[in-house]
Amino acid sequence: MQLSDLKISTRIAAIAAVSIAGMLALAAIFVTDQSIRSDYAAVIDSARDAERVTQRIEVDFLQARRAEKDFFLRRTEADIAKHAAVRARLADAFQNLSDRLQAGGLSQLAGEAEAVRRSFTRYGELFEQAAAVNRSLGLDENSGLQGALRTAVHDLEAELSEVGNPSLQVMMLMLRRHEKDFILRGDLKYVERLNAQASDLASVGPAAFGSVQTRNAVLADLAIYTSNFAGYAEAMAAEAALRKELSAVFAEVEPLFQTILSGVAATRVDAEAASAAASSFALKIVLALAALLTLIIAATVLVVGRSIATPISVTAAAMRDFAAGDMTARVPDGARKDEIGDMVKALLSFRRSEEQKRAMIAERQEAERLGLEQRRSAEIDAAETARQAFIAGIAPAFRALSEGDLTARLDRARMAGFEEICDLYNQSVATLEETVGGVVNAVGSIRMGLGEITTASNDLAHRTEQQAASLEQTVAALSVVTQAVNETAESAGKAQRVASDARGKAQKGGEVVGKAVAAMGQIEHSSEKINSIISVIDEIAFQTNLLALNAGVEAARAGEAGKGFAVVAQEVRGLAQRSAEAAKEIKTLIATSREQVGTGVELVTASGKSLEEIVTEVSAMAEVISTIASSAREQATSLREVSGAADQMDKVTQQNAAMVEEATAASQSLAKDADALDQLTGRFRTRVEPVRQTRLSRSRPVAPKSPVIQMRQTGRGSAAPARNTAPQNEGWEEF
Repeated sequence: MQLSDLKISTRIAAIAAVSIAGMLALAAIFVTDQSIRSDYAAVIDSARDAERVTQRIEVDFLQARRAEKDFFLRRTEADIAKHAAVRARLADAFQNLSDRLQAGGLSQLAGEAEAVRRSFTRYGELFEQAAAVNRSLGLDENSGLQGALRTAVHDLEAELSEVGNPSLQVMMLMLRRHEKDFILRGDLKYVERLNAQASDLASVGPAAFGSVQTRNAVLADLAIYTSNFAGYAEAMAAEAALRKELSAVFAEVEPLFQTILSGVAATRVDAEAASAAASSFALKIVLALAALLTLIIAATVLVVGRSIATPISVTAAAMRDFAAGDMTARVPDGARKDEIGDMVKALLSFRRSEEQKRAMIAERQEAERLGLEQRRSAEIDAAETARQAFIAGIAPAFRALSEGDLTARLDRARMAGFEEICDLYNQSVATLEETVGGVVNAVGSIRMGLGEITTASNDLAHRTEQQAASLEQTVAALSVVTQAVNETAESAGKAQRVASDARGKAQKGGEVVGKAVAAMGQIEHSSEKINSIISVIDEIAFQTNLLALNAGVEAARAGEAGKGFAVVAQEVRGLAQRSAEAAKEIKTLIATSREQVGTGVELVTASGKSLEEIVTEVSAMAEVISTIASSAREQATSLREVSGAADQMDKVTQQNAAMVEEATAASQSLAKDADALDQLTGRFRTRVEPVRQTRLSRSRPVAPKSPVIQMRQTGRGSAAPARNTAPQNEGWEEF
């Protein structure tokens, strides 16, 4: 049996069956791999949970240590409560850690976890003991042993303060020093020193206390103080021991954390490696099976596909050829039993029908072609006859138009079938005739107008030349006057500057005198201030002398201990006396300086008044000269403006003359162009005869052109003297 004997659906179903079997095999492998990986994943998750719990316990342990440090630093009940909260949280975490280790198969690490839990329990007990010791010491300066010690030392200091004996106060200060040293350093040697100092204070006789009763009261307070300090020192020593033990417990626990974390991490890594190996093995099996299935399916698809695609391709090609009109194309075997065989049978039936239809169509097309050729031949002959008749009818009219005759027209009656073209031609020629006639008449008018413009331009040019010569003479005269006035204004300006300089110098002299008077006043004021300062220095020296004297007396009372201080006090007295003597001398010098400064102020004031009078006279003279200079400058400015206006008029007149010459030349050129245009338009013949206009004669002969001389600028806005180029008898003429 061949594949062509099977239906296409049967062959496709076989391919699908092979594909489904392969997919089921792959799914079975994936399910098995997933089951193995889920077991390892449970172990990995338990190990990771154990790691997180262990790390959390370690962090909480550090939090407990931080709360411990905060308590020892601040000594508050809040820190004790914070430490208790962390310990409670750690108790639950230890139980959670044990459960995680059992679930992850890590029972070998349960011993380390239990050791950590016991150490932490011991740590909590030690912290409670330390907290109790600190409560007995006092959480602030007014409670516990610290408060009692503070009260005892204040009572003892009050008793010694009433006695007022410096040596006893020095002993008390030494007691406080040893107390502070012990509190800061925690060394027991300071306790021994404090007890020794207390014994020395207790051995002092009644004379130093002033009375036996006072001594007994001081010794009673001293006994209370030493007793309280002994209890305080003992509690401090106990607290220090507890702190060391707490640090030792933490040092024991820290390596256990690392052991637990290392064991859990090793278990997790082993489980991850085993899971990866199982996954890799499953992946290899899947890839091998997938490759085998791919080969099987590819071979099946190739064989089945070719058994289907090849005959379908041949059939499709035959159908395309049939559609293009080629009925000789090859088709597959019609004896096939599948769907393609049915298609081939239908295709062969279509080819037989198409061949019959084509034979009928060919016969009909041949009959239509013969009829169409006969009709086209008759239409071509009729069109050629009409074209020859149309050309013969329009030829005379176009020939007359080419010769310039605009009166020729086409006869509509003789141009049957072309009436619209005749109307368009007649309208175009009539419009052209009207336009050319208007151009001819306009050329005549332009010629007459250009003649008049040329005559007027010649007259205007002659008058403009006369006006330019007159303006040039006027500008030359104004130049001479302007130059003289400018020299006068410059002389007045120099005089004004000299007067202004003299007034400025006089004013500066007055300002200098004023500044000298002010400086003298400031010197006198500064002398008064210096005198006041010297008085203060004298007073300070006096007070220093008194203080040195008192210090010498106190040093003498102190005996041997105050000898050095007495020498210093004597030196201070000597310095104070020398300062007082120097201050007296400075006061005498300042008094003499004040008298001399007063005399200088009077002399400078008199000089200032004289300079003020000089400044007043010079200012009046400067104002008069300034008025003269201003008048001269105004006259010079006015003359420059007049000269500038005349110069501008002369320039405008010259420009007008040049423009008139250009207009005359342009009108003459236009006249020539108008003559040429008149000759061109004379070639056309129209029904209306144009009106010929003669050119008007010029009213006067054209004077020979003479160039207009451009003026040169000299001086300040003035024109140079004009050349005598115009006749003396020519005057002004109106345009």
